[in-house]
Amino acid sequence: MIQNKNNNHTSNFSLFTNEELQYQSNIQEINFLTEKYSILENENKLISSTEKSFLYIINYSFNLSKEKKNLPKDIEALFLNNIFFKEQINDFLNKKLNNLINDNDNIHFINEINLIIFITSIGTDKNIINISNEYDLESLSEIFRFYENHLKNLFFTNKKLFFSTFNLYIILLKTLIQLIASYSINLIKKSDIFEIIELMTETINIVKFTIELDDYELCKINNLQGKYLYYFSHLENISLENDDLDNYFKNYLLCLEKQEDGFTLSSNNNFGYEKDIDKDLEFFKFRNYASILLLKMIKELKNKNIDYYKNEYFQKIVKTYYKKFSIDENEKIANSIEEFEKILIKSFLYNYNFSSSSTKDYTYQEIINDFILSNKNFDNKNLETIYRILFFVSEIKSYTFIHIAQILVDSNVIKNDYLEFFKLSIFNLFIKEFLNKKLDDNLDELFSKIASYTLQNSFNSHLLSICSKIYLNLSLLYSSNNLYIKKSKDFYVIFLFLSGKYSNNKIYEKSKDAIIKNLQITNENELTKEFLLKKEKELSYFFDLLENKSLNENKDFDEIIKSLVSMFEEKFFHGLCRISITQDDEINILGNELKKEILNINSEFKINFLIPKSNENNFYTIFCYHKSLITTRISRIIEIFNQKKVKFYLDDDEIELNY
Repeated sequence: MIQNKNNNHTSNFSLFTNEELQYQSNIQEINFLTEKYSILENENKLISSTEKSFLYIINYSFNLSKEKKNLPKDIEALFLNNIFFKEQINDFLNKKLNNLINDNDNIHFINEINLIIFITSIGTDKNIINISNEYDLESLSEIFRFYENHLKNLFFTNKKLFFSTFNLYIILLKTLIQLIASYSINLIKKSDIFEIIELMTETINIVKFTIELDDYELCKINNLQGKYLYYFSHLENISLENDDLDNYFKNYLLCLEKQEDGFTLSSNNNFGYEKDIDKDLEFFKFRNYASILLLKMIKELKNKNIDYYKNEYFQKIVKTYYKKFSIDENEKIANSIEEFEKILIKSFLYNYNFSSSSTKDYTYQEIINDFILSNKNFDNKNLETIYRILFFVSEIKSYTFIHIAQILVDSNVIKNDYLEFFKLSIFNLFIKEFLNKKLDDNLDELFSKIASYTLQNSFNSHLLSICSKIYLNLSLLYSSNNLYIKKSKDFYVIFLFLSGKYSNNKIYEKSKDAIIKNLQITNENELTKEFLLKKEKELSYFFDLLENKSLNENKDFDEIIKSLVSMFEEKFFHGLCRISITQDDEINILGNELKKEILNINSEFKINFLIPKSNENNFYTIFCYHKSLITTRISRIIEIFNQKKVKFYLDDDEIELNY
């Protein structure tokens, strides 16, 4: 509260807090720009603009980006130079990041990451999301160069602004760690992970060696450099070449040492003084990722008749693991691969949240049982642990796979892409479990439900690769059974639609070759045409049913439209688009990742198709084939309802006249 001692008539009440008064000129600039661009037009004037203006400015700026319009220079300067605004932005982005990490069930993971990266790249004129909704690493490199130069200049000219900008730079690096996590669920883009890490390593080293950071700032940046080493080194692809076990184990040992170096770097820098950091939990994560790394190695070697346990370099790996993670100094080192494998498996079970027990001493069998008992009330965060168990433990019985698959296929899609990935991956493991086993009607029904469920995710470009994998493996599963050849062919064509330009990627190669051999496919284009022709007949039959319902049943128009949209999205477009049938002329702002196609039915109605640009070619293959039939038959249904409406009004008039 401010009082003017020289004027007793001056009000002692101020609309601003002390902090706001300190940044008076900053606040005036914010208010001026919101008025200049009518950013707060039609908003509640009773609410202080400083409480909400930064959110509306973000929204305004983001919408301009979606429209591919340039951000006005004065608003760009606001993001870069206004300390009060910058601190508000930093707080906002830190909350977004915290939600990404902790509110796993309710966050649209990729959308949030894209928003944060957009804000942190303002001032660079670079959009790292390209036309195919993929990340442009060259643009990312240029964003880093911008920060390196900008931070260096601010360090000598404006320390307060330097500190705020440095914090924004840290937010960008943290967001990229989350982006890498999202890439880890994209089977196609996994190879880009280490390119991003290389760019991050480069920029961190440049900043450290060109700017005299204080201890706090060094801890912040060193922590992130350590974190991506122990979070992601286990994703490296290490292959056994020419049965050279020594070199193979040396590479794994090097990777294990990278993880240890990363954790040590983060730990020695107090984990960047991050709020709410749980040091024990970070250690468990470190052990978890180290165990996954070594379990991958053991799994690859299981099918090879090689006695490698006494190999010098393998023993170094075992001893390194025990030295770092053994709780009891007197604990004896495992004397067999099987025993060591059990220890590794046990190390990632800590992450499971029991529904009925708080015990911390549990086995994978107890975890599986608890998950099954929880049934539809399972915790989404447990899916990763369940997936790891099913992937690494070879003793899991087929009926356990079936039970888990039945629970998951009846559950709702999880908004968080990262968690949904593990559900889809469990489906994929389940399919592979039965590749060489006898099919029965119950299994066929369950696989069909999985196929249907999967298409609810095929609109999401980051889950498209695992969706493609599921359909490819379903095709492979059915291709060796003469009773299901047609079904196998259908699944294979849908795989081609989902995988798009990546259909020949090496991750699909082995299964594709087997399917082509089993089905004797000589021309994929001809197979696709046969599939579309069959779908055209199904579509025509579907319209016949809808017309009959429209004519003879008391069906609401909206109910019929809802059936149309649902059937179109799943059965005919295979989740490659989102559809709405409206009378609305307005085209919404879509952003960089989506495209809109409008199909006019008549002067009144139109169909709006939202299409991910990453797979638009396959959408148009289907769209062009069915376009004419869709237009004609929907127009007929609309006409039926219009006639019924006219008849209703005529009947109503007749009743009134008789009365």
